[in-house]
Amino acid sequence: MSAADLPVVELGPPVFEGGARWTDLVALVQDGGGPRTVVLTTLDAGGGTAWHRHAHEQVLVVVAGAGELEFRDRRRVLGPGDVVVVPPGLPHRHAAAPDQAVTHVSVTAVGDLELLG
Repeated sequence: MSAADLPVVELGPPVFEGGARWTDLVALVQDGGGPRTVVLTTLDAGGGTAWHRHAHEQVLVVVAGAGELEFRDRRRVLGPGDVVVVPPGLPHRHAAAPDQAVTHVSVTAVGDLELLG
């Protein structure tokens, strides 16, 4: 499933003027509910996370910069507008490009991070 599969809600007055819409990205994490974290993370150029996994799906929405999502057997280059759903239990790491920071929104279940050696 991707953001394109979710309903789009058209928005208008009194809060919005002109064309506006939203998609609830939390709906991409389909593990039956429960508390979520929704965080904006910026990784400096050349920076990244340790290898880790989540017991539930993780949704990443890249909002600025350049980076990649690395799995044990492949890498996916990421840029603004990319939406990725990482399956439960899949070891991965997030990284910024060597010469550019990356910023993404991450949606996960609370307390759902397991660091891997």
